[in-house]
Amino acid sequence: MITKILLLLVTGAKQVFFQPRVLFVVVLVVVFPILLTVMLQQFLQVASDNYTTAARQRVGTLHDMTGAMVRSGSADAGFMNSFIADVLGTNADIKDMVVAKNTDQGIVLVASNNSESVGGVVEDETPYTRALAASGAPLAFEFYVGGERFWDTTSSFTYNNERWFVVTRQSFATFDAVLQNRETTAYGILLFAFLFLFGLGYWLVRDIDYQTKYTQMKQRLNEQAQISNMIAHELRAPLTAMRGYASMISEKSQPGEKTYEHAMRITDATERLVRLVNDFLEVARLQSGQLKIEVAPVIVADIITRTREELQSLATEKALDLQITITGLEQLSIMSDAARLQQILTNLTSNAIKYTPSGRVTIELRDSRKEVEIRIKDTGTGISADDQKRLFAPFFRVQNTFTETVTGTGLGMWITKQLVERLQGTIGIESIKDVGTNVVLTLPKTVAQQQ
Repeated sequence: MITKILLLLVTGAKQVFFQPRVLFVVVLVVVFPILLTVMLQQFLQVASDNYTTAARQRVGTLHDMTGAMVRSGSADAGFMNSFIADVLGTNADIKDMVVAKNTDQGIVLVASNNSESVGGVVEDETPYTRALAASGAPLAFEFYVGGERFWDTTSSFTYNNERWFVVTRQSFATFDAVLQNRETTAYGILLFAFLFLFGLGYWLVRDIDYQTKYTQMKQRLNEQAQISNMIAHELRAPLTAMRGYASMISEKSQPGEKTYEHAMRITDATERLVRLVNDFLEVARLQSGQLKIEVAPVIVADIITRTREELQSLATEKALDLQITITGLEQLSIMSDAARLQQILTNLTSNAIKYTPSGRVTIELRDSRKEVEIRIKDTGTGISADDQKRLFAPFFRVQNTFTETVTGTGLGMWITKQLVERLQGTIGIESIKDVGTNVVLTLPKTVAQQQ
């Protein structure tokens, strides 16, 4: 049992000392409160000691003054009584003061704040005889009455071969009340500081826990992205083979009608699967951070022209007019990634062609001072206001009677938006349903190199 406990303690200590944030929490929640408590107790003790020293010095000075008056021989009983009355009137903590001398009859009171006792013999000589052991220095004796703290301070001296005594009774009720009040206030502030430190420590512990969970989740997502990437790559090989064999069958010199029809269906299915796999690969690269942006000078008009050339056959199949507007901007250059910009324009333009049953699609280039604007305009089915809000969400597709005949994964616009953001650009939609759509792509002329 002891071995297990020691092993747990050692393991816990290793976790604390090898994790700086955990060590900081331990210091914050344990060490700081202990230090603050010790410092507060030391402060209160120093305050009490300082007041005690000051009180002792003040009473000692009072006794010395009284002894000096007696030894001067100029102070009679009336003067001494008046002096004692002044002392008690100006020092609220001095409750009693007497001057006495030792005679053959005993210790006789020479002066006192109680005038009726002057000239009488004291009954209890204990406070006076204490002073005889103090070698002339005032001796204070502490005691309590009803919870109130008092000092009886006695000093003695010799005058005319007679032993004289000065005795004062001092109350510490006011000081103790003030000290208690200050102590209560200080401990209240200390408690608030403790609660704050504990709350901060709790927040830090939760933050550490969230950090751990974030790291674990990030690792899982990376693993999932790697698995998705691997699956997509593995799917491409058999799909390519399927497409090749289907092409060989359809191109056979005299295939049967049914055989040719089946081969074309296989070709269409594999084409869709290839597009789906390519989209998944792109998503995996985007999510895993493996997509690299290579910034270099790019002639935007060249990218637009190349895009029209690649998609012209698709537009011709649908009897669409594919136009470009770049007049006067043929040499406009920006800092960007040519391959990614080509991919963006291809995605947007092919989408415009797919969703335009008739009319035309136009790629228009505009120039401003710090950025360029590319508009892909079509005369297609348009997009409703509600669908525009969700257009760039993954797997979302506009649903209407026309789009049901158009194949797609619903990832194209999401991928395009991610690529635009990687190029530090923006993309927006201006569309009226059943009228047409303008996709507005804005790109800065200068893009910081990204890793």
